[in-house]
Amino acid sequence: MPELRQFFRYVVPTMLFMFLGGLYSIIDGIFIGQATGEEGLAAVFVTFPLYCLIFGLGELIGIGGCILISQSRGAGDIHAANKIFSGMIGLGTLAGVASLLVFYPLGRPLLVALGATPDLLPGAFSYISVILFGATIMVLWVCLSSAIRNDDHPALAGWLIALGVLGNIVLDYVFIMRFGWGLPGAAWATVVAELPPLIGGILFFASKKSNLTFQWRYFVPDWETASRIFRCGIPSFGAHVAIATMLLLHNWQSLRYGGEMALAAYAAICTVESLTSMIMQGVANGIQPLVSFYYGAKEFAKNRLIGRYAILFSLLLGVFGVLFSVLVCRRLPLMMGLEGETAQIAARGLLISAAAFLTLGTIKVGSTFFQSTGRVVASAILIYGDCVVLALCLILLPIYFGLDGVWLAMPVSRMILVAMMIVLAYKPRGSVAKGDFSEVCAKTGVISREISTKRSC
Repeated sequence: MPELRQFFRYVVPTMLFMFLGGLYSIIDGIFIGQATGEEGLAAVFVTFPLYCLIFGLGELIGIGGCILISQSRGAGDIHAANKIFSGMIGLGTLAGVASLLVFYPLGRPLLVALGATPDLLPGAFSYISVILFGATIMVLWVCLSSAIRNDDHPALAGWLIALGVLGNIVLDYVFIMRFGWGLPGAAWATVVAELPPLIGGILFFASKKSNLTFQWRYFVPDWETASRIFRCGIPSFGAHVAIATMLLLHNWQSLRYGGEMALAAYAAICTVESLTSMIMQGVANGIQPLVSFYYGAKEFAKNRLIGRYAILFSLLLGVFGVLFSVLVCRRLPLMMGLEGETAQIAARGLLISAAAFLTLGTIKVGSTFFQSTGRVVASAILIYGDCVVLALCLILLPIYFGLDGVWLAMPVSRMILVAMMIVLAYKPRGSVAKGDFSEVCAKTGVISREISTKRSC
């Protein structure tokens, strides 16, 4: 197929179903806010950094493994792809069990460190406890959904994601509004809703439609396979570390400069940020199988085209994200149970932070492109650098702008990260780890034509 057709074939279903996932975060917030009020909404929000780390473990293994799977398939090595796929499932199972064993005993101290006040701690712990018991289901589903997409079935992966999202919404209504289970009900809805898509993914790979075959003898991967998966997945895990850092620092600064009202307001702001971020992540996840496959097949010109399409498309989506924030800034806080001054703080915060959406997609696409073409160091610098840049913005800007500075941190830090990405893309040979930049940029054409061919090669 022409590259543009391939681009939309992978990106559109992934983006649309990630949009459903982001939409769920808004609906979930509405259910929780209406049933438990501002305090319940703030309690759940305090747990999100820990939730992001669990999800990040799934992407560390799932995306890292799937990049290698697509590269192996592009090179025609199906045996290696099956070996990596089987080891990825084993590592995912281990990560889910380890999350429960490590985080559950430390639950209350961790939540206090994340900003839970004595009033918020009981509700926050009741929510995250259920999530931890379902961590294995969550991690395995992240791995399988990524594998289905990389197995040349992006639409199926999207439909299974949609099944989980819609099931989550229905179970939210049943468990929270009908049964009155409160915050634990919201957590049970999240865990139980992921069982049907997980089962669907298992049945797919057990069928003849899959290009990959699970092999029990590789369930416990050798050290080389495991280390390769982790190396490729470090940027994906870093993306969730960055999100967790963002949430944690915003929690602290919101409480410092606006108290619990500002924390509840940020819960509403973050739902819109989450919706837009997931759409942008859908674009990045959509191009990953194509970029990895073309890289393995040494079709570097096609990689360059896919990257350009993704950048332009993400910029367009960023404009829509800004317009959406302007449209919902007054109504959404009220729908989530926020009132009076809290609702006003949320509306103002939405308007200020909306500018971040213009560059958010570019950063996600750039880091995924680096990661999928072997530039793991450059991708990691961009993603983990986000933690440092955002932290500095959240510390410095509120000193001069108060609570508005907390909301300004996102757009300012995104602009700085775009500048970092441009520097990484045009970095001369020898300034990045060996085998990282020089080989890929020379072949993909990321370096501008003004740089001589001799210097690139």
